Amino acid sequence: MQRAGFSAFFEGDIEDAEIGDLRLKIAYTDRTALNFQISPKQVRKISHSGAAARLQNIYPTIMAEPFFPRMAKALRRLDKQRARNITVLHAAPCQHAVVFAAPRSQSDIYLMFAGIREHMNALGKDTGIVILASPDEFRAAVVFHFNELKSFSDRPVSLIFVEDVRLAAYAVPSSLEKHIQAKTFVFVSSGTYLSAAGWAAVSQARDGLTFLDVGNPVQTTAPGEATFSCFAWSVAGLKAYLDRTDTPAGGLDSLPPAAKLMTLAKRVPDAANALFFPSPSPLLHAINSRFES
Repeated sequence: MQRAGFSAFFEGDIEDAEIGDLRLKIAYTDRTALNFQISPKQVRKISHSGAAARLQNIYPTIMAEPFFPRMAKALRRLDKQRARNITVLHAAPCQHAVVFAAPRSQSDIYLMFAGIREHMNALGKDTGIVILASPDEFRAAVVFHFNELKSFSDRPVSLIFVEDVRLAAYAVPSSLEKHIQAKTFVFVSSGTYLSAAGWAAVSQARDGLTFLDVGNPVQTTAPGEATFSCFAWSVAGLKAYLDRTDTPAGGLDSLPPAAKLMTLAKRVPDAANALFFPSPSPLLHAINSRFES
């Protein structure tokens, strides 16, 4: 028994404190049993899609398990719940917010703040800037540039930290409704930057769902795509959509918008460009392949 090894998956909820007191009981046909203490280092709590993606290293064929559809649906739900855990560093109320999810590289963080400094004073008087960032190794860089931005302009600027910047769009309703009091917004993901046409449109994009088309930096002649990596909506509209919809794990922009949304939405051409196109893991793709819009 000291050398035996196996993996087991248990469905349900468990608190972090309970992981430190787990035991494995092995019962034999002669009604005897052995109890083994399980080290917390041997336990993996799969509470969000990022943790699930690492499962492939130890269990490459988990997608074939009968419980996988239930796990996939739970992870999509847990990603939305996880995004509600926010920490407000500075909040400045405004009616209309341009929300940026901070990139996760020094150069792209600089590019984001440089674009904001260049265009923010031309925005409407009731428009503010909101930065959503992860409290990771790039936190210091974000705080430094944010403090410079505050001193640069008297426009309302806010900085809020979220657990995972991939899920920043899911944090928009709780961040804006409670702390910023904004009614409408434009969201720009961490892998996207606004073009001149995009900056010209952000103050006016307040009338229902609007996609700011995102261009491909490699195929520059290809038309831009409507994606949740750059869109405008009302806070109430996005909140209602998230509450009633089975949304994808790994972020709202992990899948294209549903066809029924496209028929209702407006579009702004040539409004943004992608910094990169993330490649989802095969496991994340499988989790979202059962997505129900």
